Amino acid sequence: MTCHPDRRDYMEDRLTHAQYYEAWSEWIGHRAVERLVLHVAVMERLRASTDPHLNDIPLVLWDQKHRLMQQLVREAMKREGIKKWSWSLGDTVCVLKAEAQRMLRERDRRFDWPGNVEVEHENHQTTVE
Repeated sequence: MTCHPDRRDYMEDRLTHAQYYEAWSEWIGHRAVERLVLHVAVMERLRASTDPHLNDIPLVLWDQKHRLMQQLVREAMKREGIKKWSWSLGDTVCVLKAEAQRMLRERDRRFDWPGNVEVEHENHQTTVE
């Protein structure tokens, strides 16, 4: 991604919440954000979550990564020549959770969130429930 996500696209419903914050993770750098996620919770804890928004992992664990995330954002801004940008604690938590969800999808395609309509079963056939 060559430029940061545009909040107007999110606010005008051209991007979903997940798409918007995953785009930020991509812009900042998936690998760097992934390392922060793994400091919040190891993959086993992420997989054990029963909440589609990972709200059963204490918020304080996500919040504690805010300063490190701000540094990653500053580095990305410098790389792109952006002089000023605001970044909130809420942005940090949303980007980390979006990245965690992306990691779960990529690393374990059989992970079944409650409420999913499509579930990949052991025989690798996708069914609609």
